[in-house]
This record gives sequence, structure tokens and C-alpha cells, in this order.
Amino acid sequence: MGGAPLVPWVNISYVSPMANARSLYVIDDRVDWEAGAAGAFWGPFIALTTIGEVTMTSAESMVDNVIDALRPGERLAALRVVDHGWRNGLELGDDMVTERSFDRLAPVLAALHGHFACGGFVHFIGCHVALKPGLMHRFARLWDVPVYGGTGTTNGYRMNGGDWVEVRPCGRSARARRWPRARV
Repeated sequence: MGGAPLVPWVNISYVSPMANARSLYVIDDRVDWEAGAAGAFWGPFIALTTIGEVTMTSAESMVDNVIDALRPGERLAALRVVDHGWRNGLELGDDMVTERSFDRLAPVLAALHGHFACGGFVHFIGCHVALKPGLMHRFARLWDVPVYGGTGTTNGYRMNGGDWVEVRPCGRSARARRWPRARV
């Protein structure tokens, strides 16, 4: 007999769904003078104070570097994306992601689908990202995981001058009470 189970609809697993998963920060660690004096050194400062992060300079390098950082069989419990955001979208390195540019970048970003653990999520750590819940929903649908972002001025040290918002792949959204945590 092959490896087929005797009862195909029963799936017993003794491994926690988060057992082979980890949280990962991906950061644009370059000085960004377009963000103004207050935000220019934000990425480099977060990178200096974060251990084990990967860097990005574009949406493509973000995807490639995140996938390269995962060990064989490892999944993402949380992907925390650190770059600037504004009322109309967010930056992934040099790529500005808005409702209009999303479709152009989606084929590259789609490569992250399937790399998340059961219960995994994405957390955009950039100012005002959650003011565009439709854009967050597009990311959530593309990756099939909840996506979090802040409505106010945020930073990588759990500060947010507004609310945290969670948007699920189904489109339902809710205010999150606190910084989203991975269950690793």
C-alpha cells in the first residue's frame, strides 16, 4: 500500500503550526532625504537596532531577500515591513505602492504567497498605511494572510499616533488593540 492514509479526511499533526516559523523584519535601511529631516534616518536607525533583519531597495529585492532568508521548510509567522508610508500608499524601497501601481507590482509580490505559516501575518510599519484599507486588502488577498498597518505616524518601536488596523483576506477589517504579535 502507498502512503495514503486509511482515513483520508483525518489529518493529525503533532507539530504546532508555528513550530517552524519565525518573525522577520525587512527594512529599507538607506537614508531617505525625500522623507524630510525627521524621517531621513528612520530606516537606518531601525536597522541598527534590529537583529536578523533583511534589507530591501525595491519590491523585488524585498521578496527575493525574504525568501532567501527562510531556511528550507521554514515559514513566516510575521513579516514586518519597515519603510515610509503616506495617505495614498507605502514604499517598498524605491517602489511606491498605491491602488494604481499595485497591479503592476502584484506579479513580483505574489511570490511571497505560500511562505506564511498558519496564523501568519504581514505588518506594515510605515506612517498612515492603514488610511488606505483597500490597498491593505489587496495585499491581504494576494498573500492570503491578515495585514496590519497604522493610521497615524508610526515607527518600529511600537509607537503609532493613531490606531492599528487589521485587514483580513476576506475584506473584513477591525481596529487592533495593540502591536500585532506572532504566536511563535
